[in-house]
Amino acid sequence: MATHDNTGDGNVSSTTNGLRRPAAATVSVRVSGRSVGATDPNAVVEPTKWHCIENPRPGVEDYYPCFGFPG
Repeated sequence: MATHDNTGDGNVSSTTNGLRRPAAATVSVRVSGRSVGATDPNAVVEPTKWHCIENPRPGVEDYYPCFGFPG
Protein backbone atom coordinates (compact mmCIF):
# COMPACT_ATOMS: atom_id res chain seq x y z
CA MET A 1 0.00 0.00 0.00
CA ALA A 2 1.36 3.42 -0.89
CA THR A 3 0.22 6.82 0.39
CA HIS A 4 1.19 10.29 -0.78
CA ASP A 5 0.01 13.19 1.37
CA ASN A 6 0.43 16.94 1.01
CA THR A 7 0.49 18.42 4.51
CA GLY A 8 0.73 22.06 3.46
CA ASP A 9 4.35 22.29 4.64
CA GLY A 10 5.52 19.54 2.29
CA ASN A 11 4.83 16.07 0.93
CA VAL A 12 5.04 12.71 2.68
CA SER A 13 5.28 9.44 0.73
CA SER A 14 5.12 6.08 2.50
CA THR A 15 4.94 2.47 1.36
CA THR A 16 4.28 -0.76 3.23
CA ASN A 17 4.04 -4.37 2.08
CA GLY A 18 2.79 -5.99 5.27
CA LEU A 19 1.48 -9.55 5.26
CA ARG A 20 -1.24 -10.29 7.82
CA ARG A 21 -2.07 -13.83 8.94
CA PRO A 22 -4.40 -15.15 11.65
CA ALA A 23 -2.80 -16.36 14.88
CA ALA A 24 -3.61 -17.23 18.49
CA ALA A 25 -1.72 -15.33 21.20
CA THR A 26 -1.16 -16.40 24.78
CA VAL A 27 0.49 -14.26 27.46
CA SER A 28 1.22 -14.75 31.14
CA VAL A 29 2.84 -12.39 33.64
CA ARG A 30 4.17 -13.15 37.10
CA VAL A 31 5.00 -10.29 39.47
CA SER A 32 5.78 -10.60 43.17
CA GLY A 33 4.40 -14.13 43.32
CA ARG A 34 1.12 -13.26 41.59
CA SER A 35 0.25 -14.51 38.10
CA VAL A 36 -2.21 -13.44 35.44
CA GLY A 37 -2.67 -14.79 31.92
CA ALA A 38 -4.89 -14.48 28.85
CA THR A 39 -5.39 -15.92 25.38
CA ASP A 40 -6.63 -14.09 22.28
CA PRO A 41 -7.78 -16.50 19.54
CA ASN A 42 -8.28 -13.56 17.14
CA ALA A 43 -4.70 -12.26 17.14
CA VAL A 44 -2.70 -11.66 13.95
CA VAL A 45 0.93 -11.95 12.90
CA GLU A 46 2.11 -9.15 10.63
CA PRO A 47 5.73 -8.79 9.45
CA THR A 48 6.09 -5.39 7.82
CA LYS A 49 8.57 -3.54 5.65
CA TRP A 50 7.91 0.19 5.72
CA HIS A 51 9.53 3.45 4.67
CA CYS A 52 8.56 7.09 4.76
CA ILE A 53 10.06 10.01 2.82
CA GLU A 54 9.67 13.63 3.98
CA ASN A 55 9.95 16.36 1.34
CA PRO A 56 9.46 19.81 2.90
CA ARG A 57 8.66 22.88 0.83
CA PRO A 58 11.63 25.23 0.36
CA GLY A 59 12.13 27.33 3.50
CA VAL A 60 10.23 24.96 5.83
CA GLU A 61 12.33 23.86 8.81
CA ASP A 62 11.80 21.15 11.44
CA TYR A 63 9.50 19.11 9.18
CA TYR A 64 9.35 15.54 10.57
CA PRO A 65 5.85 14.05 9.99
CA CYS A 66 7.08 10.46 9.56
CA PHE A 67 8.38 10.03 13.09
CA GLY A 68 7.74 13.37 14.80
CA PHE A 69 11.41 14.05 15.60
CA PRO A 70 14.64 14.73 13.66
CA GLY A 71 16.18 11.58 12.18
